[in-house]
Amino acid sequence: MCRNSWTTIFSARRTECARYFCSAIKTLASIEQGSFVDAVRATYEYYKVVEALSEDERLIFYESFSVGLTVATRMLLGDPRIGERDKLKRVELINDILHGSTAKIPVMRLKLHEWTEDDFWRMVASDVSRDLAIAPLVDYAARGGLDAVKSNIPKN
Repeated sequence: MCRNSWTTIFSARRTECARYFCSAIKTLASIEQGSFVDAVRATYEYYKVVEALSEDERLIFYESFSVGLTVATRMLLGDPRIGERDKLKRVELINDILHGSTAKIPVMRLKLHEWTEDDFWRMVASDVSRDLAIAPLVDYAARGGLDAVKSNIPKN
C-alpha cells in the first residue's frame, strides 16, 4: 500500500477515534450522574453478545478488542485533562483487561481449558468497577470488536 493510502487510513481512524472519544466523555458524564451499578452492569452485559458469536467470530472479536484496548490506552495517555496518577491507574486497569483478552485468544484457539464468557466479562466488570472512567474506553474497544465481526461476515 502506498504512503498516501496509509496516511488516509490513519487520518480517518484518528478522526473516528476522536469522535468516539468525545462521545465516550459524554457517556462517562452520564455514568457519573447515573449509578455505579449501571456502568458495571453495562460492561458485564457484553458477555451475552460475545457468547452468542461463533468460535471464529469470537476470535475475531477478541483480536480486534485487544487492538481497541491499545488504542484506548493511547487516547487516555494523550488526554491532558487527566492527572498522571489517574492515568497510571487507568492504564493499569486497561492493561489487565488487555492481558486477559490476549490470553483468551490462544486458550480458545488451542482449546487449552474452559474460559467462559461469563468468567471473562466478570473480570472486565471488576476492573471497570475499580475506576468507572475506563468504562467508555472498554466500550469503545468492545464496539470495535463487534464491528470487526460484522465486517467479516460473508455477504451472499
